Amino acid sequence: MYKKITHHIVEEHYDHPAIVPATVYNCSTGTVMGYHTTGTVVKPKDFNIYNIEGLKQLEKDSINAWARLSGRIRSLVISITEGDKDIDILKSQISTDITELGRLVETAYGEAGSKKFMELLGTVATTLIDVLAAIKSDATTATARLTAKLQNDTAAFAEFLASVNPAWPADAVMAIFGRMEELYMAQTRHRIKKEWEQGVDAADKAYSIIVVNQENGDPSFSDIFSGGIIDAIMTSDIRTQ
Repeated sequence: MYKKITHHIVEEHYDHPAIVPATVYNCSTGTVMGYHTTGTVVKPKDFNIYNIEGLKQLEKDSINAWARLSGRIRSLVISITEGDKDIDILKSQISTDITELGRLVETAYGEAGSKKFMELLGTVATTLIDVLAAIKSDATTATARLTAKLQNDTAAFAEFLASVNPAWPADAVMAIFGRMEELYMAQTRHRIKKEWEQGVDAADKAYSIIVVNQENGDPSFSDIFSGGIIDAIMTSDIRTQ
């Protein structure tokens, strides 16, 4: 007996991170890129999202942008302690780096969220630079005052991130940025004393916790940053389905 059997083949292509199948997001645990939506860091278990080109690129862009910013601050420390004439150029480049990070934030939080992020991070960077300059000038009173301001500015930045995304808990952001700031201050002091090896070590550690991994082995800030943006994109996509 003759039977005619027809098969229907459907192909689906996902080219944009906002058009991602919900199956790559674990709805029961809320896990994306190794982070719970509660903000608790967990060990990576399923990295299916790395099969989505747009998300892989976002993570790469985050690493590159934070690496440039960290390298720029390191160079600025050297210029401040050596009295070089490229300080204003480096400050301008730092502003450009922050704008690039703002573009990544905009993919999940729009222009308003990006603008607030850039404003607060820009304030942190400006105050940190002022602290480094005060240390170089051996201005004890100014250093203490600016260091207190830096802590407040960092807290405002951390609280903003926590308010928009639970994957960015304020205490974690404060701890990471506080340690990074301490290390760049240490780099400055070591260079002033011509303790070159210690200065290089402090700068390397500051770079590592922002770009590679934290001193206790936890993910770097660039990983936490991109993970939070991807979490927001994925969650938004699930809610629209």
